[in-house]
Amino acid sequence: MTDTNGSARPESPIDDPDATRRIGLVSYIKRYFHQRAADKKPENPSDRTARRAADATVVMAIFTIVLACVSIGTLQLLIQGGADTHDLVVANRDAADAASDQADAAQQFSDTAEEINAGISEASEQLKAAADNARNSLETTKSAMRLEQRAWVSYGNIDFSAPEIGKPVNATISIQNTGKTFARKVRAFSHVSFAPPPLTTEKALIAVETKQTVPDESIGVLSPNAGYKSILKGNLPVDDTDKSRISGDWYTYIWGDISYEDIFHRPHETVFCSYRQGITGEFLQCPFHNDAD
Repeated sequence: MTDTNGSARPESPIDDPDATRRIGLVSYIKRYFHQRAADKKPENPSDRTARRAADATVVMAIFTIVLACVSIGTLQLLIQGGADTHDLVVANRDAADAASDQADAAQQFSDTAEEINAGISEASEQLKAAADNARNSLETTKSAMRLEQRAWVSYGNIDFSAPEIGKPVNATISIQNTGKTFARKVRAFSHVSFAPPPLTTEKALIAVETKQTVPDESIGVLSPNAGYKSILKGNLPVDDTDKSRISGDWYTYIWGDISYEDIFHRPHETVFCSYRQGITGEFLQCPFHNDAD
């Protein structure tokens, strides 16, 4: 309680019924014993005994009442404490349920985060695969474009003059660019060889003694659809034996390689080989040493 000035005042006994009852009981006991003392008169032994028995009965009754009051107070405290304990148990149970709900929410969040992470990883893999496919597609397109637009240098007709004694052999090799763009750094290296039987392998062709060789010839640049005649002139004169062989059953082989670079700065090479028997007829393509990249 507070007074009009707002200061705290002791609580009145009327605010606590149990305290009021205890105070009344003590006051009654005091009045009883005072009254008994006032009414006390000379008595004989039998009256004294009867009085003491009566006093003992009163005391027992009072003690019983006090014990009952104490028991009632204790019971109220237990009931109140039990209510508080129940409330505490309920509160703890609610807190435990809330903690369990939070744990479940945390687990759900963790599961969701893992699912999101897995989704991101899968999306990343899909993006990487798409990027790889796009890169491969681009490379395929670029390769196809280079293949279509690049230079292609090859050899064409071969013209071989009849051998004359005392003079080196002469031949003309036509080189042409059949591609759509320029061929750069074009170089040709050609040979002429003679063999009695027809050659069947590239190894046998290379092993034949070569007396007539054209040194490495730099042609430079060949524009699209342009041609160039490379002149093969031997460095040794023909004698009677050479002429009889070339004009007879021997085979003449004209072969070599052409190197160049396209406009995409990629190097290429064409190897060629043609032959004929005697000094008449067309040169035929060899079944070996003919390739291009």
